[in-house]
Amino acid sequence: MAKTGIGVSGSRLIELTGDKSLARELKKLPERASKKVLRPSIKFALTPVVKQAKQNVPVEYGFLKQEIDKKVSATKAWGKVYVKPATYTNEKDLRKKPANYAHLVEFGTKEVKATNFMRGALGQKKKEAVERMAQKVRQNLNKLKAKDL
Repeated sequence: MAKTGIGVSGSRLIELTGDKSLARELKKLPERASKKVLRPSIKFALTPVVKQAKQNVPVEYGFLKQEIDKKVSATKAWGKVYVKPATYTNEKDLRKKPANYAHLVEFGTKEVKATNFMRGALGQKKKEAVERMAQKVRQNLNKLKAKDL
């Protein structure tokens, strides 16, 4: 199926794949306007995934919970949910560098069972994220049309 509209593909990706009328509207827009429609929509769509990822983090990893965030590209239409890179420089604050151990919590170790806080969040909130993105894309398209009139 060609990329047309809003939908879901794969276990970790959300991409445009369904609503043909929405896809036609996006294709009519110049690239710059298309990004103005998509970027805020992606940011809006990722919000429930971020909240769920934070809820999925075990209590003992409180610093990790604080460092989960979303980012939307300034130049392209994509976004991600990620753990912020370590910013602490003091050696005794090493335990506060969630970027250094987030993968160990997600995938587990010999001693610690995997938690899947990030992948689990996407699995739990994928449908909601897609619905929110479609809703916001339509709102933003309507705003653009209203400005042109």
